[in-house]
Amino acid sequence: MRSIVLPLAMAGIMAFAGPAEARKGGFLSGLAGGSARSAAKGGGATAPKTYDDATLRPEALEACVLQARSMDERAEAIDKRRAAVEAEQQRLNKRSTDIEQERAAAKNNAAIRRVNASIEAYNKELQAMRDLLKGFNDEVQAHNAVVGDYRGRCANKRYYQSDMDAVLLKVGVKVED
Repeated sequence: MRSIVLPLAMAGIMAFAGPAEARKGGFLSGLAGGSARSAAKGGGATAPKTYDDATLRPEALEACVLQARSMDERAEAIDKRRAAVEAEQQRLNKRSTDIEQERAAAKNNAAIRRVNASIEAYNKELQAMRDLLKGFNDEVQAHNAVVGDYRGRCANKRYYQSDMDAVLLKVGVKVED
């Protein structure tokens, strides 16, 4: 009786990159709701608005709102893709277990050839999964780089509520409380 000759590449598939740093509605509602910053003082009907490095001007505030909306949308898409990747990883793990059981039960040359064919197909699927995971991890890293840029330009900055109201109206964004 011949032994099985093809190696079964069953080592861990690959680790995910760090999680995408946004969650549904997180950045936009945080920015527009002012949850992480105190509103700038002044700028009422009698006091003129004053802007400094820590206070976003309307055009910068608009850019931050648009970027926050984009990051929230991208994070939602990443979360959906992550679920699909995890489901495929679970499917491959089950397939690996099934092949191991099939390998243990193989007692003749015909059974060994079937196992070898299963292993060969599995290894191709595993490589496709690695490629998919690399693309997913690259997407998460790119998203997280945008988050870092956002934090540098927009996070922990103040703004006038009247400026925020005008920007939200201009770009057609509604923020849920």
